[in-house]
Amino acid sequence: MGNATSWLAQSLCPEEQVLWVAAKSGDVATLRTGLTRLTPQTRFYAEWRDPMYGYSPLANACSMGHLQCVQALVSAGVDCNARDAQGNTPLHIAVVYGKSEVVRLLLDTLAVDYFAKTTAKAQTALDIARQAYKASEGNGHKFVQCIEHIEKVKLKLCDHNSFACDAHGEWII
Repeated sequence: MGNATSWLAQSLCPEEQVLWVAAKSGDVATLRTGLTRLTPQTRFYAEWRDPMYGYSPLANACSMGHLQCVQALVSAGVDCNARDAQGNTPLHIAVVYGKSEVVRLLLDTLAVDYFAKTTAKAQTALDIARQAYKASEGNGHKFVQCIEHIEKVKLKLCDHNSFACDAHGEWII
C-alpha cells in the first residue's frame, strides 16, 4: 500500500495534505519521512485539517486504527487533543471506531486529556465507549476493550491522587 499511496500523495496532493493522506491510508513510511522534513515554516502540515470534518492527520490515523502512524504523530509532538468539527478529540474518535489499541496508546501519552468532553453532547471517551457498547447489541467486544483501557487509567489516577470515583466512574472529591 505504501508505494502507491506515497506516489499519489506526493504527486497529486498539495504539500500540506501529504501527511494527512499518509495517516489516513496507514502509509507510515511516507508519514515518517514527511514528519522529519518539517521545518518551523511547514510545521502546521502535521496539524492540517480537512475542511469537511476537521480531521487532523492524528484523527485520521486514530479512526483507521493505524497504530504506527498514531505513534509517529504522537512522537512528533502533534496536538493530541485537537478537536474535529464536531468537537471530538483523537481519543473520542478512536473510541467511536472501537480502535482499542489506539485508545491504549493514546492513554499512555501524557499530553492526552482523558476527561475531555465533546462539544456537542459533553461526553467523555468513556461515555462514548459505554454508549457504543450498549448500542452494539452484544457485538461490542472492541468497545469493552476501550472501556477497560480507560477505566485502568482512571483507577491509576484515583490511586495516585487519592481521589475516589463512584460506580459510574465520576469523581468524588
